[in-house]
Amino acid sequence: MRWLLEYGERDRHLETIALLTFALLALLYYVLASGVVGAMQTQGQIAGSQYVPDILLALFRTVAAVLSVFTLISICTDDEGSLSLPTLYDSRQSEEVLLLGIHRLVPFTVWSFAAFGLYFSVAAASSWVLVLGGEVPGWALAAVPLAFATACGTALLVTSVVTFYLIPNNAAKGYDVRKILRVARDVDAQRERHHLG
Repeated sequence: MRWLLEYGERDRHLETIALLTFALLALLYYVLASGVVGAMQTQGQIAGSQYVPDILLALFRTVAAVLSVFTLISICTDDEGSLSLPTLYDSRQSEEVLLLGIHRLVPFTVWSFAAFGLYFSVAAASSWVLVLGGEVPGWALAAVPLAFATACGTALLVTSVVTFYLIPNNAAKGYDVRKILRVARDVDAQRERHHLG
């Protein structure tokens, strides 16, 4: 699986451009032909719920949006930073790099957090508009389902890659995967305290 970590020669050739162009055109055809863009959700479907009172839904979405923003700010302001092993384009070698500040927003995992923050922010605003008796704007009715689909898709991708590739691959290379699994480190600390106490 080492080839996954290195750039291939095909990444700059006609086959890659042709495949990406075909995928883009197929997606555009589907979007335009299916009428998915014109299908609008109702205000009640986007901002409210059949099962949960609107005020509780608005509060939950607001708390989730605040937590998402807090997580992103915490990531950027963390003094320890995080190690990354990018494959540098010019040298085609993986090198260890310490990411600090806004550079911590580079990994795709953080993009997933941002996608959830975007979804919960727009959904919370829509819910509050409904609770306060207003009318949710059309752009929000269109944006909420797209943001939800993006957030769920990125979360599934991140979970799959971390669980089935990064953790096993790093463990096989001898890296300390407890850095990835903070829970495992906390459990070890509790066992040590229990053993010593």
